[in-house]
Amino acid sequence: MRQVLFCDTTLHDGEQSPGVNLFPEEKLAVACQLVKLGIPIIEAGSAATSHSDWEGGHRVAQEVGGHGGPIICSMARAHLAARFADKTP
Repeated sequence: MRQVLFCDTTLHDGEQSPGVNLFPEEKLAVACQLVKLGIPIIEAGSAATSHSDWEGGHRVAQEVGGHGGPIICSMARAHLAARFADKTP
């Protein structure tokens, strides 16, 4: 039997609309609802875009990812990702 896994991109693609900008606590609230829906993979934004985007993805990964939780991923540009690595809360 085949298994289908869904990867939700709301936290990244949802911010592509003009005027839409999710703060870290808003990303976490959306991610919690996605977990309740049973989504196994959540794209939590684009960490290299801004410190706020990095922080939102980090909070989602810490609070809903992990053992038994969904896989949390992020779009990344390796040469810019290091820019925020030293600003870990």
